[in-house]
Amino acid sequence: MKIMLHNCYSDFYYGHPGWGASGTLESMGCTAMVVFGNATKNGEMIVAHSRDEPFGPHMLNDIAYVAIPEDPNANMFFAVGVAGTITYTSVNDKGLWLTQNAGGWLGHRDFGVPWEFINLYTIAYADNVDEAVDIYAHGSPEYRANTGRKTLLRTIPLLVTMADGKKAAVFEYMSDRYAVRYPGDAGEDDFLVIANHYVCDKGSFNEEDVWEPEEPMTKYGHEEDTASWAYPNSKYRYYTLWHLIKQNYGKIDAEMVKDFYKSHFYIDKDGTRVDYVWNDDYDVWVPSYLLGYSPCRHGGIEYTDGSYKETYMSGAADVKVAVLKDHPEIYFIFGRADEWKGSWSLVIL
Repeated sequence: MKIMLHNCYSDFYYGHPGWGASGTLESMGCTAMVVFGNATKNGEMIVAHSRDEPFGPHMLNDIAYVAIPEDPNANMFFAVGVAGTITYTSVNDKGLWLTQNAGGWLGHRDFGVPWEFINLYTIAYADNVDEAVDIYAHGSPEYRANTGRKTLLRTIPLLVTMADGKKAAVFEYMSDRYAVRYPGDAGEDDFLVIANHYVCDKGSFNEEDVWEPEEPMTKYGHEEDTASWAYPNSKYRYYTLWHLIKQNYGKIDAEMVKDFYKSHFYIDKDGTRVDYVWNDDYDVWVPSYLLGYSPCRHGGIEYTDGSYKETYMSGAADVKVAVLKDHPEIYFIFGRADEWKGSWSLVIL
């Protein structure tokens, strides 16, 4: 018998079915992107993700490692994540990238398979985006045989970025419903941007794997949904990366993407850059990044009349930028990109 002990804290903190969501707007805000083809300097696919969490021992004891499974049929992979977990962001030796963003906070939760285990199985046994989508949607053949289900029962609402050097997708899901977004579905041209709201607005698949156009994922947490925990910071981070990609289209490389994740401003949907936001209650201009509106978030702020100070509540626990080629190159740091000194760590698979 083999027993695995695993840190499932995020499943409890962000959406235990019996407790409700415990996360707060200021405490989280992952941001991801994929660029490729005409969008990049040399046509290579570049992916990136910042894991923004509350600052505390349960989320800040980060690890990075390369796994070489005993199973000869499993892929070797590199992963960055919280101590005690298997994978948060991972890249395998076939060039498949997987990473997660919290999202769709109005979505359903259940006692299904924790996303960490789905991610582990997928990165170990999927070689490309199509195979990853199938696993996240339907589970393994053994799972379907043992449960009799047509689709995988999951736990909390998430958005999973999948990329393999040739193809990219965002798997938007809750425990019992999902949809898949591809470049172009929301007006992108050789890129994807992912924050903490759903974007799939044409429908979704139910538990029986039947497409229901009357049930778009955006029904459970879109960019303008004021009931969502991620409003409004998710849409600001989303459109900031959207416009940065469009402004630098055809010139983007890994170094430029690293700079994107140091941004302290946000860009709204119309393309207006905002560095400071006026606070009427305290008569003070506040930097956008201290409100969590920028890709480089500094969550947590304390006000007094006419002034403020940062409380260091949350921000990026790690940032990763990868170039997906025959031997994937993964650059990563622990902490906020704007505070990092020196070169980023590099792993080549």
